[in-house]
Amino acid sequence: MAALAIKSNPSVTGLKETVAILVLSCDRYADLWDHFFRSFRMFWPDCPFRVYLQSNDLCPKFANVQNVCVGDDRSWSDSLAKALSQLRHEYIFLHLDDHFPYKKIDTEKILRLFSWAVTSGASYLRVNPSPEPDEPVNQEIGRIARGAIYRTSTVLSLWNRKTLLSLLEPHESAWVFEVYGSARSDRCDGFYARRETTIPLLNWYNIG
Repeated sequence: MAALAIKSNPSVTGLKETVAILVLSCDRYADLWDHFFRSFRMFWPDCPFRVYLQSNDLCPKFANVQNVCVGDDRSWSDSLAKALSQLRHEYIFLHLDDHFPYKKIDTEKILRLFSWAVTSGASYLRVNPSPEPDEPVNQEIGRIARGAIYRTSTVLSLWNRKTLLSLLEPHESAWVFEVYGSARSDRCDGFYARRETTIPLLNWYNIG
């Protein structure tokens, strides 16, 4: 698949081109996709960003969703690296396929947070405090210290795409990446988290 070239612009208007949402999944979990996107559209109907679904070979048709097919599923990190190589957005917001929003998402708040991250040149911004940041930067955002556990938590995380690619290692699962990737991230500045929950989530496997 050809790389999707997106012009970078740190302004609020330009965020729609600078930032994209990547829903991490694989063909084994295709049964979740209808439920996920129904929930996503219900609680974020005015989402202004381009949305991509990472899959292996399946190319489902969901409104306003583009497919990023990565082929055979070697590992979580290998698949993510292949997906990122097909995108040219400066920032990628990772969303997991089994984490469903259940309250209306405040788009203006998301735009404000993402604008701050892009303008500040952040490497990473976690929009929920899971875990909480270590040092306040302002009323909304705190800095994640080097050596902090789960510094690279993947849940609802906005990444500088090049930084994320630099931290990925072949053959790692998401859980291994969150541990060893956190250690590798100590060489990078600019890791932040919001101090309050931005997007309330339910894990699909805990519903009902």
